[in-house]
Amino acid sequence: MKFALFALITASLTTFAQEPVGLTFQSWKDQQVLEAQNQLLRASNRLAQAKTGRSPAPLQTASTKPINDKVKKTQDDPVTAAERDVKRAQDTLERAKELDFAQYIEIYLPTLEGQPEVLQKLSDQFSKDELAQIVKTLMRRSGPADAKHKAAMLEGLYGSSATKAQ
Repeated sequence: MKFALFALITASLTTFAQEPVGLTFQSWKDQQVLEAQNQLLRASNRLAQAKTGRSPAPLQTASTKPINDKVKKTQDDPVTAAERDVKRAQDTLERAKELDFAQYIEIYLPTLEGQPEVLQKLSDQFSKDELAQIVKTLMRRSGPADAKHKAAMLEGLYGSSATKAQ
C-alpha cells in the first residue's frame, strides 16, 4: 500500500517536473477549438436543462424582485439566458475555427515572452516562412514598450546572438 502511494506521488511529481513546451500553431488552434467546443457543449446542456425545468431557480429576495414582468422575463428567464450563452459559444467556436498564423503570433507567442528556452525549442519547429512572418510582425510593432518585447521574443527565437546584433 505504501509503495503504491509512493509510486503515485513520484509519478505525479515527474509529470509536473517536465519542462514547459510551447504549442505549435496547429496545436494552439486545436486547443482553442476544443475549448470552444467544450464551452458550447456546456451551454447546450444548460439550455436543455433550462427547457426541461431541471435547472435550479434563481433565488429572489424582496429587494431584488423586479417591479414589472417584462424586466423579470429578460433578467431571470433561464431559457433566454441559456440561449444567449449557446449563441455566444457558437460564435466563439466559429472564431476559433478561423484562427490563423498571424493571430497565433499576436495572441499566443507573447505569452511565452518570459520563457526564451520554450521559444527556442518552438522555433526549431517553425518553417523559414513562419519565422519570417514572426519577425515581420514583431518589426511592425512600434513604441518603446514594444522594443523590450521584440528583444525578448527575438532572443527566444534566435538565441542571444540576435539581440547582440541589434
